[in-house]
Amino acid sequence: MSRGTTPHRSIPENKAERFFVPAAGGINLSVYRLTGPAASGPGPVLLCGHATGMAAGSYLPWFEMLAHRAVLYAFDARGHGGSDTPPDPLDASVTLDTQADDLAAVTDAVCRRENGAPVYYAAHSISGAAALHLGIRDGAVPWAGMTLFEPPIMIGRDHQRHPDAMENSAERAQLTERRRARWQSPAAFADKLATHGAFSKFDPAMLAAHCEATLRPDGDEFELACAPRVEAAFFRSVHNTRVWDGLPKFPFPARFVGGDPEIPDPGTGAARWVTAVAGDVAARVRGSRFTVVPDSGHMMVCERPDRCRDLVFDMIDAEAERRLSAD
Repeated sequence: MSRGTTPHRSIPENKAERFFVPAAGGINLSVYRLTGPAASGPGPVLLCGHATGMAAGSYLPWFEMLAHRAVLYAFDARGHGGSDTPPDPLDASVTLDTQADDLAAVTDAVCRRENGAPVYYAAHSISGAAALHLGIRDGAVPWAGMTLFEPPIMIGRDHQRHPDAMENSAERAQLTERRRARWQSPAAFADKLATHGAFSKFDPAMLAAHCEATLRPDGDEFELACAPRVEAAFFRSVHNTRVWDGLPKFPFPARFVGGDPEIPDPGTGAARWVTAVAGDVAARVRGSRFTVVPDSGHMMVCERPDRCRDLVFDMIDAEAERRLSAD
């Protein structure tokens, strides 16, 4: 194992096989293949990416829903869950380029393990921004279809929400650096989060899974698997308008999903602006579709996992039918 690898898994051994994918900076990324009903195939191959500060295992109840039909893979981003911590300086090792490179490497590994079968991608938050950056940068995407749940794209300077977005996202990073990193137990962590901001609307099973996935044992206590300074670096990685400016060149008609802009968001101002501009982001990608999940915010996957499951399967079915028609 490479520098910093720990035995921690964000998805338990009895739920998924784990393997490692090497990435830039001499680190290993933890990748999981769920041992669900569809694991032995046949079934569409689905890769899932998580939000900043979370981990693959944060979505385990949702993944188990998806694994009834799909051969499901998920991975811990660098510095999250069971993946290695990126090296210092973080502003060089945590960028949209490194995240895009990690995503490409994980997708390639999944394709090889599935003998070249088409791979679909579903991404929540930052992992969706990495996918958009990858497609803009390389002029192609490696997936047969994709669903992006509110990727946090810094909007252009001519957008009326740009000043708010810059201010709120910077504040979010600063607050994250001061986040409490040690907890008595995952249950104590869950009790706190259940009364806090966006987490208060989580499906109970999703909240419990998130707290188990993102804490690792350390002596008599538990610590966050994603150190606050690493999480803050991920927030800062999307502070420029590079992806927004390039969206008209994105080479694939992705499906975008947003929270409900008509309801108050219990989270931070940063979450509010991401939800408010989600439709504007989608509109810049030629041929894309945009869907709102009612009565949800930026964390819609954890609030309405059943509805988000259906949206992913809708994407897979539509793209599979399109591929058959093309053949």
